[in-house]
Amino acid sequence: MKAIMLSIHPKWAKLIYEGKKTVEWRKTVPHKLGAAFREVFLYETSPVCKVTGYFDLLIPIEIDAVNIRKELDEEYVERGCVPVEDLVKYQGKKNIVYAWVFKHFVKFDQPKTLADFGQKRAPQSWQYVEV
Repeated sequence: MKAIMLSIHPKWAKLIYEGKKTVEWRKTVPHKLGAAFREVFLYETSPVCKVTGYFDLLIPIEIDAVNIRKELDEEYVERGCVPVEDLVKYQGKKNIVYAWVFKHFVKFDQPKTLADFGQKRAPQSWQYVEV
């Protein structure tokens, strides 16, 4: 089965597992998105350095950089746990930013290693994996 491995800071993973964060902001989105890529595994960066769980990606929403302040629904800002000003800084010179909207998050009882997913190194942002 094909899936996505996403690198994420532990503070954001914690908010996901608490059910407070249901939107992840990224500068790119999987182009091969389809039913086969709905499962997104969370690789928590240092100091955790483990795959701690996953969520089901519903849909990525493309937001135009020029109109980012107009287009951003307050609900997405709240669900993404990032203030608009910080999102604009994160976006930088990109023309678009994506809201990865998800549901059904699961935290593993025992974190897994990258090797459990056939990976030798952590993704820079995200990557496709075989599960």
